[in-house]
Amino acid sequence: MSDIDYEELFRSPLDEPDAAGDPGWAPLGVGLLVGVAAVLLVATFRGSDEQATDIAVESTTSWAPPVAVVVEASPFPSGYQEFVPGLGARAEEIVIGDDAITVAFTTVVERGGEPLNQDWPIGGTWWLEAEDGSGAESDRVVLGRFSPGAFSVQFAADAFAGEPEFAEISLIERWDHPTVEGSSSVPFGGEPYVMPEPLIIPITSGDNLVVEELELGRFLGKVVWGIQGDTDPIGRVVINAVLFDTERTRIGAYSSFPELLEPANRGVSEIYWSEPFPTSQDGAVTVDIEYEVGLVEPVPAALTIDLDNVPVGR
Repeated sequence: MSDIDYEELFRSPLDEPDAAGDPGWAPLGVGLLVGVAAVLLVATFRGSDEQATDIAVESTTSWAPPVAVVVEASPFPSGYQEFVPGLGARAEEIVIGDDAITVAFTTVVERGGEPLNQDWPIGGTWWLEAEDGSGAESDRVVLGRFSPGAFSVQFAADAFAGEPEFAEISLIERWDHPTVEGSSSVPFGGEPYVMPEPLIIPITSGDNLVVEELELGRFLGKVVWGIQGDTDPIGRVVINAVLFDTERTRIGAYSSFPELLEPANRGVSEIYWSEPFPTSQDGAVTVDIEYEVGLVEPVPAALTIDLDNVPVGR
């Protein structure tokens, strides 16, 4: 039999208040219970071994204050992982086609975030890996035409043999797109209007936005644009055309229809007269070409998303 006085061990510190009025009885009580647990474990695994008993008894004379464990709530709903600052992504489905394998994603703004202020992604480089270790780099990122909350990543179907089972997808490089904004004026002689020559607009120290063509009709216009630079830049471009009279009073504007555009080095955009009907361009003498250019900046990334439970369609 052990010589431990269990009654003594279980006695509450409140039975004999400390003369100094020490309020730290709760941690002490925890320490005593831990010590008792240690005694019982030793008795179970070491029998009546005297040395083990001495060690167990000694453990009852020391204690450490409880450590508070703080579990922070994820800023995103279950299943979403942050892939750009303030934005989480989740793989929803894998679609295997004859020419392409597509992984579809949805995105969410972090808790407390403002969707209208979110810098939505425009692309990146992804790596898709199968269970057998084979893998492929993405060919294209497809954006939802009118929804910034959805995108798909495509891979060449012939990069994988047979009927592969996919293990994970990784973002190895994301595309940030800091926006450059500005405007440039050209003379306007009334509609139908065709800009007589291309307009070259410097947007960075080495990159130019080239408005190759600008045509304006009564209610509809067309812009052909390109981005030129030493590094073959690509980006997302939005162009509007605003008419002014001789006093710089605004007459009206042609605006781009809101949509998500994939980054490119050249594109064609339709713009629409955005003023109430009936309307007129009478009195306009200049047209300001207002532009927003989001030049792609590759940024290294390290995000891996497990695909084990993602449904597969064919």
